[in-house]
Amino acid sequence: SNIVNYEKHTLIIIILINLNTLAQDPRLYDETWYLRNFIINNSDNFPPTSTRLNFTDDTPNDIILGICDDFNSNSVCFDISNSTFTVLENSWTSGAGGCFNPTDTDYLFLYYAFYEDNDASAYTYEVIPDGNDLELIITIPNGDQAIYGNTLLGNNDINTVTLSLYPNPTTTTLMLD
Repeated sequence: SNIVNYEKHTLIIIILINLNTLAQDPRLYDETWYLRNFIINNSDNFPPTSTRLNFTDDTPNDIILGICDDFNSNSVCFDISNSTFTVLENSWTSGAGGCFNPTDTDYLFLYYAFYEDNDASAYTYEVIPDGNDLELIITIPNGDQAIYGNTLLGNNDINTVTLSLYPNPTTTTLMLD
């Protein structure tokens, strides 16, 4: 009788754990999130370059931040009862890339610190429909926020065009190649 009760309790615990890990908003995993604004101490900090966020539903769950290189943790725990997640303290690792633009580097440190300085805290998240797009708002305990969208609003790739004007100087005809 005690063994049967123990097995029932074990089965219930396993079911609850599985529900907890599978019941997150699937939109978190289905989208690549692009940073639109980063609000720190009520000040906007718009990204100078394409900045992304991905959650993976691997076991364990991952969170991947990217600007010039990836910064990630594979120790993310969700609490579906209040739409929060936590990241295991000191679990962040950085990729081998690097920023070559000083503006990107400064922003990278600010952005990564938002997450790394608050690991082991509860990050609140909310996915909001925004027309045909989605908006993801992540809030840390002090009220600072990272606001993402699931569409890329800009592209940092610049295509170089070479133009030739001749003859120079000219008085009648100017050729453009």
